[in-house]
Amino acid sequence: MPGQTTCFQCGCVLCAESTTAPVRPPRMAAWKRPWRRLKRAAIRAARIIPHPKVSQRTAEWLDRVLNRALSGILLSIVPGVAHALQRRLRSVRLYLALWVLFLFGALFFYGGSLGMAFLGLAVTWHAWIALKAGMWQQVHELRYRLLAMGFVAAGLGFLYWGIGRLVLSDITGGYVTQAVEFHRVSAGDFVLARRSMADVEHLTRGSLVLAPMGTIQARRPRRGPYEVIAQIVALPGETLTVEKAATGETRFVISGQPLETDVYPVPRWLTRPDLSVKIPEGCCFLSTAYRTTGRYSTDTILALCVVPLEDIEAKVFMRWLPIGRRGFIREVE
Repeated sequence: MPGQTTCFQCGCVLCAESTTAPVRPPRMAAWKRPWRRLKRAAIRAARIIPHPKVSQRTAEWLDRVLNRALSGILLSIVPGVAHALQRRLRSVRLYLALWVLFLFGALFFYGGSLGMAFLGLAVTWHAWIALKAGMWQQVHELRYRLLAMGFVAAGLGFLYWGIGRLVLSDITGGYVTQAVEFHRVSAGDFVLARRSMADVEHLTRGSLVLAPMGTIQARRPRRGPYEVIAQIVALPGETLTVEKAATGETRFVISGQPLETDVYPVPRWLTRPDLSVKIPEGCCFLSTAYRTTGRYSTDTILALCVVPLEDIEAKVFMRWLPIGRRGFIREVE
């Protein structure tokens, strides 16, 4: 009824006094606005890019496979853990034994082609164990199995490389280019060296070391990250010369004292009677074989063979390959 503010039957309010309500919505912070623009751009791009139609059954299968496969792979970083949690360790005990055998072979033949072959088998077998923990029960097509095998093996290969560098950070190795009868090493042998022994206290005359000596290109020395196995012949402050003995052998002479050729062999490219080198302080003279021909100037020899002691990477302590001569390197002095 006109003039009534409430209903005379139910008591409902028919009208109310009009008031002005201030509307001040909260504003987004300025630093969040660029992210909002990126999000909106991504949403617009997703609407433009066509999406493949996947049935509900396929989506459920993918979800089940990925969940179980990823958990199996992550738990199998240590082989057998996923199977042990699933109480299926007995089903892979032969695989684990073969993996241990391959890993042992990779370590035993480290430095040779046989060691690399065993390492490849260990990585591949490890990937097989990891995929057998969950994915093989869901994926049966050969092409998908091969694809998964490749990805997992590549990831495990990087993992093995990182663990090897971390665990064996003090150990390195290299191939000998010059035979030294005293140390029972021949050209082509693989030796092990320790970085922690590359200090002045452990570096003596006759020691085999791993050092950057560069290469010879166009009859000129080229410095670079080329580390070779070499022998320390002269120490700081000494004078090194090369002379021909009465027997016809070429030998090193240190400050007038000749050195034995079976302990300090002279490489063919250094057999020149007029060679005389004064070793500066903080440096040493390294001897190694180069596949070169002809004679080189004293400046070239100095640029290659005189190396600062602080640049020496590691000191050789063990003959590793071939297995028949495996043993520790004895000191000369």
